[in-house]
Amino acid sequence: MKKLKFILMLFSILLSKYSFSANFIDDSILIKNSEPIFEINNLNNNNLKYKIIEGDIIYDQNQIYNRDIYSAPLNYSKKKWNNGKIYYSFHLYNRRNKNLQLRKFNHYEKSLIRNAMDKLENIADIKFIEVYHKPFHNYLEIMVDEGCFSGIGSDHPQTVSLGDGCLYPEIIQHELMHALGFLHEQSRSDRNYYLKIIKENIIPGKENNFDLGPYSTIQFGPYDYYSIMHYGLNSFSIDPKKYTMVPLLNGVYWEYIGNAKTLSILDREALQRAYGKVKN
Repeated sequence: MKKLKFILMLFSILLSKYSFSANFIDDSILIKNSEPIFEINNLNNNNLKYKIIEGDIIYDQNQIYNRDIYSAPLNYSKKKWNNGKIYYSFHLYNRRNKNLQLRKFNHYEKSLIRNAMDKLENIADIKFIEVYHKPFHNYLEIMVDEGCFSGIGSDHPQTVSLGDGCLYPEIIQHELMHALGFLHEQSRSDRNYYLKIIKENIIPGKENNFDLGPYSTIQFGPYDYYSIMHYGLNSFSIDPKKYTMVPLLNGVYWEYIGNAKTLSILDREALQRAYGKVKN
């Protein structure tokens, strides 16, 4: 088993040589206009029911925190949406979310969210279906709270918040990807082959945001510096001019890391691997 894991890890490293080459950079994905998500989120105001880890991943404070459940990566098969159908509602049925909701989306804001969903539907075999009553099966509640955040994968309900400053295409897609079951790229178990973490530059108390997940992360494909799920190199830094993460491989465009405005090529492949390609 150890030998197999070593071979798979080596294979992942070899594949990763292509993940940061110019051939894998689509100019249309770069560079975003929004502020970093972890800067938008005012975590101190989000103190009713949810706790946030890694800047924008939520879990219920009534449950015991377990990183293997709530952070990268998960037992993915248990978090996928059945048949790729994601039922969602702008009307909140969950009491917890009703208490957190600051206001309702207007028609224009809903159209921005729907447009982001359409783009994801054009990549993989998934379908976002709006509902106007509380489903018995798993569904997604989309609300306006203090910031941009999401739970991971299918739940009853799963929650996405797109508050002030969050309604940019890249942020909406990032949070919807969390809701689809995807986690942050920099939390992959093979991360240390590609990034050096500069611990002395991390805000005290935020070190857990750089924890690693178990080995199974590699199932999502080679490491992708340009993933829409990758945070910037100065994330959680004591000084925006100081890096908390530094690429270990040559040929990486540092300014693009954490700045994608849509899914990268490898993001699209991962989404298709999870849910299948779009059926004709």
